[in-house]
Amino acid sequence: MLDSNLIDDPEIIKFLSGFSSPKEEVAQNTKAHDKVESQESQDQKTRNEVKKKPVPNLKELTFVRLLDPIHIPAYLVDQIKDKFYTVDRFYQYQKMACLLQTPTGPNLNEANLLYAITHEKLRQVKGFAWMEIDPLVNSLMVKSFSMDREYWNKAEAISLLEEKAKKIMKDLSLSRIVWVTKNPRFCENKGFKRSKDAIMIFEG
Repeated sequence: MLDSNLIDDPEIIKFLSGFSSPKEEVAQNTKAHDKVESQESQDQKTRNEVKKKPVPNLKELTFVRLLDPIHIPAYLVDQIKDKFYTVDRFYQYQKMACLLQTPTGPNLNEANLLYAITHEKLRQVKGFAWMEIDPLVNSLMVKSFSMDREYWNKAEAISLLEEKAKKIMKDLSLSRIVWVTKNPRFCENKGFKRSKDAIMIFEG
């Protein structure tokens, strides 16, 4: 810091008092440099941890048929983009759709297929799939499919749904699988082809 005794003008003293001495600047620069190095070390540590993190194994996941949507974490529903329903309405609808109320009591709705995709060892739900059977056109309709972000790597998780849907189609002798999706190129890699029909929407 400048010595104010060597300067008579108080305005100059006030102006120059904001400047650091060379020694102070060196000290400040050293601290800033150490802080940058510390941040770089932390960033490198984070990158190393990401590299060491094992790639999720899809074979560890299992489809479990649900009678109640309560077992599906809300974030898996919420993360579906451009959906026409709220998270609450999804749960309300599935509570009615999974089980049909009959005079003899609730019965499983065979046309509504709601699955939790679970990691058995961790006992955690990692995703869900919702499909419906349309008996009129003898088709399996894929309504929603959502996975935890750790399984988003190159859309490999689509293989899970592909295998499950094709098994259902074969077991029930259905003619086709119909899937309305925003990522058709991933489906095309699995043997799906684009429909000639377009989805038209009119909203009031």
